[in-house]
Amino acid sequence: MRFLRRLHPPDDCRLNSHLLTTTNGLFPPPTYITKNRLSHVKLREWRQFKDVSRSHWYYGAVGSAKKHGIINGYDDGTFRGTVNIPKVQIVAIAARTLVTEMKYKKPVNTESLLNTYTDTSAIANWAAEDVALATRENLVLKRTDGKFLSDDRMTRGDAAIILKRMFDRIW
Repeated sequence: MRFLRRLHPPDDCRLNSHLLTTTNGLFPPPTYITKNRLSHVKLREWRQFKDVSRSHWYYGAVGSAKKHGIINGYDDGTFRGTVNIPKVQIVAIAARTLVTEMKYKKPVNTESLLNTYTDTSAIANWAAEDVALATRENLVLKRTDGKFLSDDRMTRGDAAIILKRMFDRIW
């Protein structure tokens, strides 16, 4: 059962009409969110990945997020903005934003925080501290089955809840 897909976030989760809602202002939770749309939440800056040119609408936002260590891209120097973003990546981005913007400290008890999940071994090493921080700060929606499900694709509704919780700590 994938109860997160059935979740209907509250109206205050509409962070920006062109980021998480459609052009007519409707909130489409079943729509998967892409990395380029999520990265647009960040401020604008310059130069970043070989597959992101100045003509891309998200160029500045991706550059800023990379400059501040919030996103890293892939080993081959690409961003792959049209790829649907998995849960582990959005959680990592939210956690890194708290570290960058609000000087949150990474947890010292990473392993015990990750043991909250029954599928801890599926959480990639590169994301462990980020997921632990997001868990500690209650950014991650708790599933009834206790799993984290790192590779699950995130819908705009899922992303809105995580981002709202993150922004509640920033603003």
